[in-house]
Amino acid sequence: MNADQTQNMPSEETVTSPARFIFDACAFIVYFNNEPGAEKAEQLIEGAKLGVNELYAMSVNLYEVYYDALRSGSPEKAEEVLLDLYTMPLSIVETVDRPLMRDAGYFKTHFKMSLADSLALALARKVNAKVVTTDHHEFDNVEKADALQFFWLR
Repeated sequence: MNADQTQNMPSEETVTSPARFIFDACAFIVYFNNEPGAEKAEQLIEGAKLGVNELYAMSVNLYEVYYDALRSGSPEKAEEVLLDLYTMPLSIVETVDRPLMRDAGYFKTHFKMSLADSLALALARKVNAKVVTTDHHEFDNVEKADALQFFWLR
C-alpha cells in the first residue's frame, strides 16, 4: 500500500461500531401498545434496519411480551406479536451460559429484581449495550450504582 492509499483510509477513530441496545419486556410492550415512548423504540428499531444500531433481547423477555399480549388480548394477537418479535432486526439470545448466569445472579441478588430483568442486564453487560426500558422501579437503583447505562423510553 502506498502513502496515498493509507491517507485515504479511515483511521480507527473515525470507524465507529453500531450502538448496541438490549430491549427488556417493558420496552417491547410500550412499542406494541403504542404507549408514550413508542416513538423512541421505533427509532431504535429503524436504526437497526439501517445498520446504525444492534438490538438484542433475551428469549425470556420475549416470553413476557407474549404473555402480556395473550393476557390482555386474544391468542391471535399474541401470535402476531410473537411473529413480529421474531422478524425484527434483533439478536435473540436463547441460551444462558455460565458467565451470563453469574452476571444475572449478581444483578438479581444485589438489586432485587426479576429473573428476566437480571438476564437482560447480564446480556447488556456481556455485549456492552444500553438497556432500553421504562421500568424505573426495577432499574433506577442499578443506574444510580453506575452498574450499566440505560436508554429510557419515558
